[in-house]
Amino acid sequence: EVYGNLIAEGTMDEPITIHSDRLSSFYDDVPSQWDWICINKSAHASLKNVEISNARNAIQVDSTASLWLNSCILRDAGSSMLYSNHGDIHVYNSLMYNSGGALLEAHGGDVECIHSTLSNHFSWDYRKVSAVRLLPSTDSSYGNLLLANSIIEGNQRNELECEAESLLVDHCAITTENIKSIANDSRFVEVISTGNIKFKDVKKHNYHLTEGSDALNKANPSYVDDCPVDLDGNSRNISTPTIGAYECPTEQPITDHEK
Repeated sequence: EVYGNLIAEGTMDEPITIHSDRLSSFYDDVPSQWDWICINKSAHASLKNVEISNARNAIQVDSTASLWLNSCILRDAGSSMLYSNHGDIHVYNSLMYNSGGALLEAHGGDVECIHSTLSNHFSWDYRKVSAVRLLPSTDSSYGNLLLANSIIEGNQRNELECEAESLLVDHCAITTENIKSIANDSRFVEVISTGNIKFKDVKKHNYHLTEGSDALNKANPSYVDDCPVDLDGNSRNISTPTIGAYECPTEQPITDHEK
């Protein structure tokens, strides 16, 4: 429970890890081994180079609270990974994967997700909701909603749920059956389908892109100043950056979460 300020800053080489107390590799991807981190009303949390795994809900954000994620990995949650009730959510340069509910679910409040990869292939149970759900608050209001240079992908037919007029989806790759209809929707700018996204190995949780991916060099350079380096620490191409958390399709060392 967070009632004031929570500042957690790891490094790329030594990230802060928050997980269950079962250290055997058998439990590494088992969800719902502990509850959640709750950012209560008017509180503030800033997390950088933090990995959170195996929770029921990784993070809950209450009304008037704020959360900033930068270069974080959230994975293997039993229900919604990141849930907000009229809070302010800022997700930069981060990777979120595999939850029994949405990876990002917000009811009202401002939301921005920039240069991030959200992939939901949850296998512990049947998932009934989209990977990203941006819904009205109890008073039927929305905040400002921005999804930019991000991948929203999974094994459902449509992985983005939102009816808000305040939504802007800019240069993203999204799993959707409606790619033709959103081409005529002013809220969607240069959005592509994830049919040819080409992750290196989803089963091994390796979300680097491979050669030939439609997301390579298709991002909007206007957001590079927000995320000048990718989740591996590689500098982003300032003129033709790549959509998602990872900039380069080159071989990278396998990290613990990809084993």
